[in-house]
Amino acid sequence: MDTIVGKNNKGAIVTIIDRSTDWLVMKKLPHGKEAFADPHAPWKKGGI
Repeated sequence: MDTIVGKNNKGAIVTIIDRSTDWLVMKKLPHGKEAFADPHAPWKKGGI
C-alpha cells in the first residue's frame, strides 16, 4: 500500500497492488493525507 500526496498536501491517492496478479486499486482520499482509515472499506471485507 502506498500513498501519493499532491501539491501542498491538498489531495491524496492511496494505492494497493497485488503483485502476484498485477491487480491494482486506486482510491482518492477526499480530505488529502489527513483522511482517516475507513473500517468499513470494501477491501477490509474481502471484496471490491
